[in-house]
Amino acid sequence: FFLLMLGTSELQPGYDPVKNTISSLVLGPWGWLQTIAFIALAAYSATQFFKVDQTRGQIMYAALFIMGAHGVGLMKIFAWEMLHRSSIRRDLRRVELRVAELGEMLKNR
Repeated sequence: FFLLMLGTSELQPGYDPVKNTISSLVLGPWGWLQTIAFIALAAYSATQFFKVDQTRGQIMYAALFIMGAHGVGLMKIFAWEMLHRSSIRRDLRRVELRVAELGEMLKNR
């Protein structure tokens, strides 16, 4: 899981692990690998949960399963947000420009 995360972070242009979240890796050309990594983590931990007899091990694998299952959903939500963030910024910039134009028109009257 972590090796795949590090590999895809190197493949995505402009990705900075200090500034960007792991969820932003979904937006790149190799983003589908992140989804597969979370699904694989959930599947592996689910199978290991039933193989382990100790309660401590079962708790650990249950926690990993929950992390993997929720990771897929959260990555999709954050990816959707990041895709639409630029359009929201663009719309705000248009409003700012329009307000500036209207202000200039009122000054020139």
